[in-house]
Amino acid sequence: MIQGKELEDYIQKIILLEKRAGAKVGYQMLEPFTLDSKDIIAIQTAAKKIAEFIGLQGLIFIIATTKQKEKIGGHVELKYGEKEVFVEISDGILEFNDAVLATLVHEISHKYLHINGISCGIGPAYEYENEILTDITTAFLGLGKLMLNGCECKHVRQEQIPNGINTITQTLKSGYLDRSQMAFVYRLICAMRKISSRDYERGLSSDSIISLRECGGIYGGYFDNRFHKFDTEERLIESLRSAISDIQLTLSDIDRSLLYIQEGCLKFVEMFLEKTHKRLHGLFLGTQKTAGDNEYDPCLKFLNAKLSDQATKKLVSEVNDYSSELNQYKRSVTKLANDIQEFSGLFPKPKSDMFTIVTCRNDGTRLKFPKDKPDFIARCTKCRYQFTVDTSVPLSKKRKVSSIFRSLFGKK
Repeated sequence: MIQGKELEDYIQKIILLEKRAGAKVGYQMLEPFTLDSKDIIAIQTAAKKIAEFIGLQGLIFIIATTKQKEKIGGHVELKYGEKEVFVEISDGILEFNDAVLATLVHEISHKYLHINGISCGIGPAYEYENEILTDITTAFLGLGKLMLNGCECKHVRQEQIPNGINTITQTLKSGYLDRSQMAFVYRLICAMRKISSRDYERGLSSDSIISLRECGGIYGGYFDNRFHKFDTEERLIESLRSAISDIQLTLSDIDRSLLYIQEGCLKFVEMFLEKTHKRLHGLFLGTQKTAGDNEYDPCLKFLNAKLSDQATKKLVSEVNDYSSELNQYKRSVTKLANDIQEFSGLFPKPKSDMFTIVTCRNDGTRLKFPKDKPDFIARCTKCRYQFTVDTSVPLSKKRKVSSIFRSLFGKK
């Protein structure tokens, strides 16, 4: 299976060729022909035929067979201003006629790119990319059938041995693209040029035809004739716009819900917290002031205690009036928090570090406390408001509101 990045790279290289040489290249394809690879004159004639087909009639390709490095099928001498072009072919591929033709096609295409100044870049870093470009160029120049037939060759022969018959299979790979990759390139160029299957399959080996048809089944979307319609790009862009619009509409729905949570929930909860804490702070200051009056006069202390008892009962009654509303806010906010936790893949789970910064709701001062510390009395460093703080990770538990007030007012 060819990776998506490779497919895109092949397309980019074809685009490069089309921009640089498309106007000079016809849509004809050189049909496969027989070759006696043991005959150097026949190889020389084949090279001339290939060169003339792609418009290199003014050059003389001189072919020699010699030993090459491992996995190297051939080599071409690239010099400017020379009429003779020397090409070496590995003597190790002479057993495979189709491989010899594929090697000739590859090396002569190298020369075509050299003459026209087409490359992926200069230097060793671009050597492999230029070899891939050369394989693709063979199909671009109409030599794809020879390359496709010869990129992978196999010979099966049998020999008699004392105990029976021994089957020997020889395989050879030419070029830098395997048959499935070459089939994709060849098929894409044929689709680009509106060449019919009858024409692009004619003269190919059975293995090449099978590879082409498999390629069509896997990558058929790349060869769709609708890409030839003049408005295809506009339609594709419009489909993208439509998809983006759908996403933006969903984002807008999320944004509106978030605004409602902020304006219709969080804002009111924060207002309630601020109002309640300020009232509690006022009540707490009032009880402290009353408790400190005339504390050394036993009689006044008695009377003040009686008044304080009545006042405190009223204050406790007022405080208890907050309980119903407070519990409603708590249930709503807790449910919202629990609902968020259910989507653990989208939102982080509660962590102790999230709860160490606490806001004094009396004056808005942000205070830092130790983490994982439950139910302790804190005091604001600015307004001196005293309030209960819990920096532990919240659990799904219910706390009686009266216990909060007892901790604030010292009641047991």
